[in-house]
Amino acid sequence: MMTQKSLIQLSKSKINKGKNKQQAFEEVLHESAEEALKIANIIRYIPTLPKRRKFKQFNQTLASLMVVYLLVVITAAITPLESFNWRFYAITLPWTAVYSVIIAGVYQFRGNFYNLSFSMTLFGLPVFIGNELNNGFDFSLYVALALMALILIIGGFLHYRLFPAFEVRKVLVRLPDGSNGLEKRVFFY
Repeated sequence: MMTQKSLIQLSKSKINKGKNKQQAFEEVLHESAEEALKIANIIRYIPTLPKRRKFKQFNQTLASLMVVYLLVVITAAITPLESFNWRFYAITLPWTAVYSVIIAGVYQFRGNFYNLSFSMTLFGLPVFIGNELNNGFDFSLYVALALMALILIIGGFLHYRLFPAFEVRKVLVRLPDGSNGLEKRVFFY
């Protein structure tokens, strides 16, 4: 039995050697005694080298848009100094810290951070609008909405392209006793 961390490291090493997901999956499956679905779920969120090269600019654009969105929300939080609201800051400061970590994860092509980026981007809107309701709407709300839409569109596109789902199929195989049987196999696309 391997730990989750060692499985991730082994999977990354296989993919970083230029193997596709199917090849990496087969090799990790043979080298470890783990379940196929556990390994498949790990490998799913590791992009292959050709896909990293192909979508590098999109990924950098997404991370840049997320940084700008973060700055817009922080600016909205700092701007109304005359109406200092502790509740607003109690939500904004932890959100800022978590969103910064998510930006770093997205920039490094870490698959699970793309899922988190969707929810945290959407969570930033009520925080932002809550402040705007107290201080009046201005142009920054529209900028935040446009940035949010771009982040969700580009992030969704990258998630779909970099981390496609795998398929589990039953395949007819020859059993050791000479009869035929069905076996579950994982296939990446």
